[in-house]
Amino acid sequence: MGGTDRDMKQPEVLEGFQAVSEACKKHNAPLIVGADDRSVEQGLRDGYRILLSGIDVRAAGSLRQMYERMREMKK
Repeated sequence: MGGTDRDMKQPEVLEGFQAVSEACKKHNAPLIVGADDRSVEQGLRDGYRILLSGIDVRAAGSLRQMYERMREMKK
């Protein structure tokens, strides 16, 4: 893909991701995606069951904020 590695703003990357996402949903397979405090809610709404976060995503308060938002969404 030359220069578009994981850049979701690039149409071909987004199209590839969407194709994999649809295949996973069709076959009831989990898709692991990265998430931070700004994207966790959308990830859960989109049906992703495994969300990863850590220092490579957005350290420190990110995990706590994600956890608190997930708890609020369950109410």
